[in-house]
Amino acid sequence: MGVRVAAQRLDEVDGMAESILETAGRLALADASVPAPTAQYVVAAPGGRIIARLDAAYPTLRTGIEYDGRRVHDAPQALYRDRERQNALVALGWTILRYTWWDVIEDPARFVASVRNALQPRQGLRSI
Repeated sequence: MGVRVAAQRLDEVDGMAESILETAGRLALADASVPAPTAQYVVAAPGGRIIARLDAAYPTLRTGIEYDGRRVHDAPQALYRDRERQNALVALGWTILRYTWWDVIEDPARFVASVRNALQPRQGLRSI
């Protein structure tokens, strides 16, 4: 990667990501001209109770992205916690997309296509 490209990439890093995987996902989407999601989006229930903080989200489409890194999400307790959160989000009308390092780093074209496809039918309901 040249200095010019590296400098451009640094301009695109906003400090909101909590992992390299989140940054890689956001950059892959940007490279493919997919609209930028909101990073670290908080979803609350109607009464105000916080349900989740999503790694990335398209709030008007109620579509969230979770990047499941092994360090945090591989433990059995994390599997239970992630499932509980996802079920609560689905009950509120959210669609949650989950991706691993393999999805984003090893097969970015498939990752981007998956996000793009998930957004398409929902865009007719609300605009981004």
